[in-house]
Amino acid sequence: MWTYLVLGCLLAFQFLLSCRDDKFSSSPSDTLSFSQDTLRFDTVFTNVGSATGKVMVYNRHDDHLKISSIRLNGGVESPFRINVDGVSNTEFSDVEIFRKDSLFVFVEVTIDPNDENTPFLVRDTISFLTNTVKQQVILEAYGQNAVVLRNSTIDSETTLTPEKPYLIYGTCCVKEGACLKISPGCRLYFHKDAGIDVYGSMEVNGTADQPVLFRGDRLDKFLKDYKYDDLPGLWNGIRFFSDGHLYVRNAIVRNGKTAILAKGTALKYASLEFENVKIMNFDSCGICAKNASLTIVNSLIADCKRHALSQVGGELNVEQTTIANYFVNLASTETRTGASVALANYDYNENYELENVPLSKADFVNCVIYGSYKDEIALRKSDDETVAFNFRFVSSLLKTEERADDANFVQVIYDAPDFVSVKFPHDYHLNGESPARDAVVTDAAVSQNYMYDLDGNNRLQDGKPDLGAYEYQLNTDEEE
Repeated sequence: MWTYLVLGCLLAFQFLLSCRDDKFSSSPSDTLSFSQDTLRFDTVFTNVGSATGKVMVYNRHDDHLKISSIRLNGGVESPFRINVDGVSNTEFSDVEIFRKDSLFVFVEVTIDPNDENTPFLVRDTISFLTNTVKQQVILEAYGQNAVVLRNSTIDSETTLTPEKPYLIYGTCCVKEGACLKISPGCRLYFHKDAGIDVYGSMEVNGTADQPVLFRGDRLDKFLKDYKYDDLPGLWNGIRFFSDGHLYVRNAIVRNGKTAILAKGTALKYASLEFENVKIMNFDSCGICAKNASLTIVNSLIADCKRHALSQVGGELNVEQTTIANYFVNLASTETRTGASVALANYDYNENYELENVPLSKADFVNCVIYGSYKDEIALRKSDDETVAFNFRFVSSLLKTEERADDANFVQVIYDAPDFVSVKFPHDYHLNGESPARDAVVTDAAVSQNYMYDLDGNNRLQDGKPDLGAYEYQLNTDEEE
C-alpha cells in the first residue's frame, strides 16, 4: 500500500515537472537579455566583408520563451547580414529559447563604396518581439573607401596620395627603372601574404605630423582586449632587390613577417636609408640586409621573433636608435629565436655553399640595444681572417658580454635601460632613473645632427642628450 502511494507521488511529481519543462511564458514581464545593446564593428573597407560579430540572446527566466519575430529591419537592402543559430535570413519567426538558455545571432557587414574620403557611419537594428514586447539591438559600422591595388605593377614614376587608404592584395611590384613615391599621411593596408617588391626605387616621404603607415588589413579584434594589429605575421613586408634606392622617413611599419628584406650584390650594394621610423612587431626580422649600404637614424626597431636587425656584409651605420626586443605573439606560445642584432661576414648561397661576404663597416653610435635574450648581439665571423669584419659600438647601452673598452666597444654601458614598460603593450621610452639618460659623451655631434627625437622633442634642450631614439621628458608631477 505504502509502496504504491510513494510511487504515485513520484509519478505525479514527475508529471508536474514535465508540465513545467514544457511551459512557455506568455508574460510581458518575461523579456530577453542581450550580451550588448549595440554591436559596433571596427572600420570596414568598402566592398570588403567584415569579420563576424555576435550577439548572445539570453532567456534568464524559469519558463521557456518563444520569440515571435527576429527581424533585420533594413531587410535585403541592409549592409548587414544576420544568422540565427546557423540559419541566414532577414526575418525569423517563432524561435524558441529554453529557460536559462541562450542563442547566437551572428552579424556581418559589407559596405558599398561612395565618394567620401573619411570614414562614414552605417546603422541598422535587429528587432526582437517576445510576448508583445519589442526589443532591439543596434548595429553600427564605419565604412572606409579605399584604393585597391591587386597584384599591381609600377613601371614609371608613381606617387601615392593620402586622400584614401590603399588596400593591397598580392604583390605590388615596382619595376626596374621605376620609382614609387609615397606622400605624407598615406596609409597602406596589406591583405594576408601581400607585400611590395622593389626592383627600382621607393621613397616614403612622411612627416612628423603625417607619418606613412604600413600594416595588415585586419582592423577588428581577435580577442576582447586585443586587435589583430597586435599580432605579427599578417603580411609579407617590403622586399628590395635593386641597385636603386629605398628611402623611408617618418613611417610606421608593423605586424608583418619581415619588415624590410634587402639584397644587393658584391659589385653593387642595395642602398637604404631610414630616418624617424618605427618598425615593430614582426614574425621574423625587422630589417634583414645582405650586401647593402644601410643607414638607420633616430628610429625604433622593436619586438621581432628572429632579429630586429640583421646585416650580412656591406656597410651599416646606426645612430640615435633604440633596438628593443620583448617579442610576444598573443595568439600563440612561440618565443624568440635570435639575438636582436646579428652581424656576419659570411653566408650560404642557394646551393648551400659557404661564401664570404665582407662587412666593411658596421657602426652603432648613441644607441640602446636591449631585450629578453641573455646576449642581444650576435657576431658571426668567417674563419677566413682575410675577410673584412669591421664593427664598432660607440657611446651606447648594450645587453651583451661585458668587455673592456677597445676599438670595437667604446664607452659602452652594460646595464638595463629601465624602459617605461617591457610588458605588453610595450613602451620603450626611458624612465627617469635610466642609465641611458644624459649619457651621450663621445659623439655629441651625432645628437646635434638629429636635434629632435622620435617624438619630436629637443634632445639638446638640457645640453645632455640621452641614448637611443627617445629623449626623456620630465612629467609635470615629477621633480628632478
